[in-house]
Amino acid sequence: MSWTKVAITSIMLLTFGIMVWGLTGDCPFKPEGDEQLVVGAALGMVHDGTLNPHYLGHPASTIIYPLCVYYHFLNATVFHGAISDPYFSPNELIFSNVFLLCYLPRLLNVIMMVGLIPILYEIGKDVFGKGAAIFGICIFPINELLLVWGQVLRSDVSAMFYSMLAICFSLRSYRQPSTRLNALAAVSIGLAIGSRWPSMALLSIYLFLNAKLFWDRRRSADKSQITDLVIAGLVIAFGTFALTTPYVFIEPATLARDLAEEKAAHGLGCDGLSPAGNFLYYLSNAIPRTFYQPQAIMAAAGILVAVWQKNFMAAGLAIYVLAVLCGTSIHIFHTDKWLLPIFPILALFAGHFLAWSTELLSDLLWTKMTARRASFLCTFLAVCFLGYIEVHPFLKVCQHNTSKMLHSTDKTFYTWVFDNIPEGTPICFVGAWDGGRVNRYKIQNVLWDPSYFDTECHGRYLSPYDLYDKGFKYFVWNSYQGPLYLAEPSHYPRECLFFKELFDNTELVKEVTPRELSVYSLFKVTQPGPTFRLYRFVPKVPRKS
Repeated sequence: MSWTKVAITSIMLLTFGIMVWGLTGDCPFKPEGDEQLVVGAALGMVHDGTLNPHYLGHPASTIIYPLCVYYHFLNATVFHGAISDPYFSPNELIFSNVFLLCYLPRLLNVIMMVGLIPILYEIGKDVFGKGAAIFGICIFPINELLLVWGQVLRSDVSAMFYSMLAICFSLRSYRQPSTRLNALAAVSIGLAIGSRWPSMALLSIYLFLNAKLFWDRRRSADKSQITDLVIAGLVIAFGTFALTTPYVFIEPATLARDLAEEKAAHGLGCDGLSPAGNFLYYLSNAIPRTFYQPQAIMAAAGILVAVWQKNFMAAGLAIYVLAVLCGTSIHIFHTDKWLLPIFPILALFAGHFLAWSTELLSDLLWTKMTARRASFLCTFLAVCFLGYIEVHPFLKVCQHNTSKMLHSTDKTFYTWVFDNIPEGTPICFVGAWDGGRVNRYKIQNVLWDPSYFDTECHGRYLSPYDLYDKGFKYFVWNSYQGPLYLAEPSHYPRECLFFKELFDNTELVKEVTPRELSVYSLFKVTQPGPTFRLYRFVPKVPRKS
């Protein structure tokens, strides 16, 4: 086995290890993140006996439909038809069977992440060479943000997998135009868009490469073949998307509703910037912070080197990165997780710069020692440098995974509530109740995002007094939403008034705060989850008229 295969296999094993390490999370107590969206959609399909997910927000077809098949199997073999029961409660089933419904399917993301490594290597080898490809795949998987959203049942990893597959086939088709490679690229594009809408940025690199191919052959007899391939590719991509996400066309009202909800939600703490402001935020803040500063500087330098070398295929990769950034910046919100599609490409550009620097240094040392010794010394120095800059990301990964192995404050808090608050008690939750057993209490969620008063209350201010009058004596506050509202009183005046009236008229019943643990002298980890406070509403300050 060559050293290249050894390196690729080692990185694949490393990727598998760091993905599985923190995969459990709060299982089997509760799902993670947005898992209830895709799990609920798939369970609903099994319950109704339909292929309609009734959810098109991401659209996450490459996750929801495989889950649907898996849940049909579970319904027949484990649940004995319980999912098909007319009185079936998706929420209760999810929280009662987190391991089967959420944890095991997360392994699909693990498989895709591991499979990404050889695909990314092939892209790097075709565009930059073997050295840059090896350095790139070493940089890519060691990233905390990648783990945060890759270890839960979301479509980020599947979109990334199919996107890199599409780019790989597009590059191969550019080098050796063929119907087969073009069709594979088109199918991958369709699957990627069916995973997440931002994958439409793949059309930029696909059209860019084929435009260059057409220009190079504009005077040859087979230029019409290139046009035919592009048209066929676009048709195949659209057809693949339509087959995997048919209800986009069957139920456009559902699509419009879900996209409107996606646009209205998630704004807390990531709004207030123009498209240009979003773009600058990603470049100056989010990328250096989440991709890490040395790696981000190397990626930027790698792009400049590729431009200086007039590397056309690298220009295609840069155009894809730009398309993702521009498309994401148009959204009224800005959030770090939307940068994940470009992380593999940034890793390759960073690897390209390191490989180019190694070759340049080797050429300079060649006059002072043999070429073999110069190459060995420079490669050794490059590996040492790479190891040095990856220490911080690796410790962040270890910190994240170690933290995920701890029980979160969610489990501590909700377990206390289950043990101490009588069944049937009305509880008002500031944010969204995420502890299961919803049927056990009368739950009302408030202020889960900045659209609450406008969408849920039709523009009317709903005070804690109003909720108290409806029977809600207990209020739950958590540090996910509260501090973000309170940090901008001029931006969120109604929300801040709600909190003032709440805090002035309550007494604290229970508080759960994340604990901090030290892992030897390497790093400290904080128990996952927010601070929770359970208040009892006892009117003390007269209601404002």
